[in-house]
Amino acid sequence: MKQKTWRDHPEVSLVPMMALAAQARPGQEAAVLDREARSAGAKDWPEMFSRFPTFAPDTASVAKSANHPAMNSALGLLHPLTRNAAIDSWARAAEVERTQGFELGEPGSRLEYGCWSLLGRLLAWRWAKGNEAGALADYAASWLSLYWTLRALSMAILPDGPMSLRCGARSQGVFERTKQDYADAIAFGLPWSWRTRPHPVPDKAWEKSDEVLALEALRPQIEASAEAVRRELSPAGDGWKAARGLAVSAPKWPTLCPTWYLRTADGLAVWCEKADMNPNTPGISAMIWRSGEPGTIVSMPSPSRDHIREKTVPQECRRIEGNRLHFKQSPPGRPQELEEDLPGGEVVYLARHGEAGLEVSQ
Repeated sequence: MKQKTWRDHPEVSLVPMMALAAQARPGQEAAVLDREARSAGAKDWPEMFSRFPTFAPDTASVAKSANHPAMNSALGLLHPLTRNAAIDSWARAAEVERTQGFELGEPGSRLEYGCWSLLGRLLAWRWAKGNEAGALADYAASWLSLYWTLRALSMAILPDGPMSLRCGARSQGVFERTKQDYADAIAFGLPWSWRTRPHPVPDKAWEKSDEVLALEALRPQIEASAEAVRRELSPAGDGWKAARGLAVSAPKWPTLCPTWYLRTADGLAVWCEKADMNPNTPGISAMIWRSGEPGTIVSMPSPSRDHIREKTVPQECRRIEGNRLHFKQSPPGRPQELEEDLPGGEVVYLARHGEAGLEVSQ
């Protein structure tokens, strides 16, 4: 198998560089970037930055990774020779996300991509606040406010920590909790236990991963950016009712993947209308958790190790009579047609994140 290199696979260098830069002493970040770039075979960081993608002025290239520009543009702020270009890149992202689609072509991604995009905004926000870059700081703060709101709306509290049911484009194969869930535990001050064997999906190895190391280094930014959402939300008792207010006050940024968030007395469900919007990697259209079954998550499609790239896998998901979800997946994905009951009991909230932003329906 051909070894991945930074020229063809930006994440090979960007992810570890995010961890190192987040942990670097103030004023030492540029030296760290140059050192790591040279060790990877580049002349210096500016050469790497110029070869890596930055944000486009629209969402026409929706199939391209949105997480690479986020990491590259965040790191670019930390080096004087790439700073201006990085600021321009973030300005394009701000305009497109506010007017066309939050998280661009990867809304709700359950792959590592979602964590990489989060890390990019956290690092950018830290730099912007420390350098009086008001426009960038405002954009990043608004992005994080909407992000934490959507995470709260989709959060189930499991015995070993929170797990978001948020799903959408580029989510294939990831039906259990993610590194973003660890960020949620930090953001909302919730207990967290790493899973070890005999758990069928142990994740303790993540504790030393580049993403978790970066999240730990950015812990103050996670806590500060989530403070307003955390203050309004208590996951115990009737605290979830406050999430209605969070949805009303969140930034009204649209999404290319309209998504419903339903919490009732008996559980939680998240489902998407266009989880197949990205032609590069299939999505997950729905996830359902019932409070009487604390460790059981139902998904549409059902869990599998299918790995399909660079092809659109058509999915349909809609609410039908009888408080049920109907789902259909067509080739080249595994053909499936499923129906599942939505959680019953009193509705705590029903919110939709769509073309007009996040709105409360009930």
